[in-house]
Amino acid sequence: GRAAGREDHTRRQGWDLEGQRELERADSGYTFQVGTLSDYRTGYREAFRSAYRAGFTDAGGRAPGQ
Repeated sequence: GRAAGREDHTRRQGWDLEGQRELERADSGYTFQVGTLSDYRTGYREAFRSAYRAGFTDAGGRAPGQ
């Protein structure tokens, strides 16, 4: 998420959190040992959104609501 946010700002693509393929799938790194896929996706998406915001703002952008 952090790299995606930083990249979007650096490439002047603007804030595009919902257009991220990783966020849509939210299954990267999943194995059944960590629990249900549904729970994993919920946590993955929350972490991805937070990291995207951090990457975007670290690169000098302003996230919505800032």
